[in-house]
Amino acid sequence: MSSDERIKKLRGSGGYVIARVTDEEQVKGNLGGPDLFLSPIGRLDSGAMSKYYCNTCEKEFEGGPRIDYESPNEEVAENLILAEKGQYACQNCSSTIAEYRVFRKPDEGAEVGPAKTGAELAESSAATQQPAPEPPAAAAQQQEEEQPEDVRPIAGMSVFDENGNVVGTAREVGVARDRGIVLIVQSPSGGDTTVRWERIGKIGEVILLRACDDACCSEQQQPPAGAAAASQGCSACGFVNGPDAKFCEQCGGKV
Repeated sequence: MSSDERIKKLRGSGGYVIARVTDEEQVKGNLGGPDLFLSPIGRLDSGAMSKYYCNTCEKEFEGGPRIDYESPNEEVAENLILAEKGQYACQNCSSTIAEYRVFRKPDEGAEVGPAKTGAELAESSAATQQPAPEPPAAAAQQQEEEQPEDVRPIAGMSVFDENGNVVGTAREVGVARDRGIVLIVQSPSGGDTTVRWERIGKIGEVILLRACDDACCSEQQQPPAGAAAASQGCSACGFVNGPDAKFCEQCGGKV
């Protein structure tokens, strides 16, 4: 083993992986607590993983989980590319151990700009297609006057935190009496999470959240209807997990 590699337990929302990681990977997986997390690290080499535990199977397996991934190379904001997205899945039952996203900046020396809107992405895609004939000047002017401002619904968009971890799917925008405008996000377990609008960093093909601060720590997670009694709240972050969860789907801590 190289001197800059260590064998560590890396937690995910659906289990954990025992793997050989470098010092750089340890830094990525450290979110400020005593545990290391798998999602911020991205895709590990299959030979680096020696064991994994699946929460669904409630069993530890030799070797590594299956890694399913794709490389969309999708520009989600100016100077920000979604280079790869994937998941670690149990070899036995195909349950998700952890999900990850890898973003890259084409220009490392520049800041990330505004998120791409759906209209901008569609315009970029259509640039390679044959343009439609232009309408007469009078008709074009009338069409411009009657055309409403481009509005794109955010319901159904995937929501990721500042580390590229999956938070859930945007459901709707609402108004909380004590917290102003909030985004209601459906978590993978089926419960609803309210995110303060001030925490939203970029909205494009996906929604990217800023790092959590004192203001957003009051975010509330609500279980789906009829599941309140059976759900388990995480003692670390307050996230409401499913009744069978043994590790938090939000922070990876033990429930």
